[in-house]
Amino acid sequence: MAPFDPYVSDTDHGPTLWSEAIQDAANATEAFERAKGLVQSINSVMFHTTESRLIEIDSIIEVKGGGRPSKHIASVAKIESRSYVAGVGQAINTKNEIIEEEPAPSKQQKWLKAAEDSELLSDLLTHGFHRRDWYEIYKAIEVLEFLYGGEKGLVQFAGEYGKKIKDLKHTANFYHRHARGEFKKPKSPVELADAQKLLTKMIRRAFDKT
Repeated sequence: MAPFDPYVSDTDHGPTLWSEAIQDAANATEAFERAKGLVQSINSVMFHTTESRLIEIDSIIEVKGGGRPSKHIASVAKIESRSYVAGVGQAINTKNEIIEEEPAPSKQQKWLKAAEDSELLSDLLTHGFHRRDWYEIYKAIEVLEFLYGGEKGLVQFAGEYGKKIKDLKHTANFYHRHARGEFKKPKSPVELADAQKLLTKMIRRAFDKT
């Protein structure tokens, strides 16, 4: 919901994603290039908060001086109706009446703002988006270590998942980054599916603490 950014609204072209990140683009091509990075971040946020399906860029919508929107280049994002993209504060009293409250950003909007303000959190979203790649999983672990003071700090941050995080890093480093030498074969290698689930938990925890 406006004024929070980004937000989704219904237009003549269907549900449309709006963002300040592309408002000052010189043309539709530049807007499309900016939108690609934005949509990747949104997809990562949406997966890690709701495990929703990916959105794709369908076209860029330009609003000209007269106020009528026009579409450019077949290739704003194609979005299924998702009311939780925009946050509106509402409460119900004891009489089952809606109490209007000040609009508030959704969790997804808060995550995107946190990533905008922090290069490390932005990198975490990027690596998390490519979580099917072991190298990207390892890079995400590195980002988490930067955020929380190295491996020891990350293990403490991970709490009950601390040992599993160490096993995950060792697995990715030995088998999938081919870092031999001083690195010994892990005694408790982590399967990819388990690695992805654990990384999702850590990303959620990192953003929920911002």
